[in-house]
Amino acid sequence: MTEAPSFILPLWAEIAVAFFALCGGLIALLGASGVLRLKTFFSRIHAPALITTAGIWCLMLATITYFSFQTGKPALNILLLGVFIAITSPVTTIFLMRAALFRSRQRGENVPRSVNMLQLATPKMAPEKDDDEEGAPSETEWQTETEASTPTSAGDAEKNQSPRSG
Repeated sequence: MTEAPSFILPLWAEIAVAFFALCGGLIALLGASGVLRLKTFFSRIHAPALITTAGIWCLMLATITYFSFQTGKPALNILLLGVFIAITSPVTTIFLMRAALFRSRQRGENVPRSVNMLQLATPKMAPEKDDDEEGAPSETEWQTETEASTPTSAGDAEKNQSPRSG
């Protein structure tokens, strides 16, 4: 039988590989404990979604370091794994959350209602004057100032335009 060739990493590279591998494993363990400890699906989904990317990047750095020294050239093709997981993990999490919200709404559970983007864009009524904005001009004063600074005639508009280089 032929014996497999032995390969010895430099000490600092072994330490780096071990550090990144242990960090990735501990981060994955932290995400798994979040899944076990949290009670509802909506709180449970956050632990693996947030932890996945950090754990994968640590394990990927350990793998890149190890195989770069073993082959003698940079093993950057492993970066593709990290990029694919960084893209697909949030997308699948969003789809899982939307499906769970849909099912919970159909069951009549108390979950947040759907938020329309148009509702977010409309400002809510604010008080007339805040205590911390004593010296700030009111909205009507601001409107009159901006109206006064806008040109009213064609001659004023020509004066306010800067010359164009051409």
